[in-house]
Amino acid sequence: KFTRRRRELRGNSIYLPGLMRAVATKFQDKKIFGAKTAGGRAAYNVCIALDMSASMDDTVLEAAFVSMAAFIGALIQNGMESFCVLVFGEYVTITKSFEQTWDEYAIYLTLSSIRRGHMSSRDADACQVALNLFKVSPVQGPKKMFVFTDGFGSTGDRLNSVIQYAEDEGVEIIGIAVGAEQNDVRRAYRCAIESVIPSGLPGALREFYSSDDAFTASGGHSDYDKYLLQQAERRSKEDKSTRD
Repeated sequence: KFTRRRRELRGNSIYLPGLMRAVATKFQDKKIFGAKTAGGRAAYNVCIALDMSASMDDTVLEAAFVSMAAFIGALIQNGMESFCVLVFGEYVTITKSFEQTWDEYAIYLTLSSIRRGHMSSRDADACQVALNLFKVSPVQGPKKMFVFTDGFGSTGDRLNSVIQYAEDEGVEIIGIAVGAEQNDVRRAYRCAIESVIPSGLPGALREFYSSDDAFTASGGHSDYDKYLLQQAERRSKEDKSTRD
């Protein structure tokens, strides 16, 4: 029985992942419709969280957001639509629950919730909210939380306590830092992934799940990647000149 949607050339409804790929390829890939032509897939519970605190400066937040958006697109493309999305800083906002679809409203709510000026990072609260959502999820399967952050939180040792509780409950929490700037994700999270550029994240994820240790990864240099690296180098030179 076909239960999973795939990108198709013809259909009755627009398929968002297909439309995103069409735009990215300047419509060389024209499979923008969706149809149930694929079989079932193992069920997973995934929670995605984005840190928008002050330490996540413009370039770091932009890289984290781009990586999170690509991550969500990959989930949907693979038929894994049971995921929730959180945005956190001084408070935690749920922009998509497990039951909701990743539609225009969820995207709008996520974008409108990302605001600068949050002086604290309630990372432990975000993880606790995710644990509560996992408990009421209608899907039975492995539970994983991916936190896009720089690791500079405001809740101290409480984050470690929440992570320990999550492990006891069978929930894996992974901190992900994207960007060339300094981060503290290895210290803050027991499971950590670092990628200098967004395009390096898929390879970093593959390497992470084939190894027991956290690591740093990088990948090919797209135009956007070069832009991020140039911005990081520019700020580094500005910081150095200020110190001098």
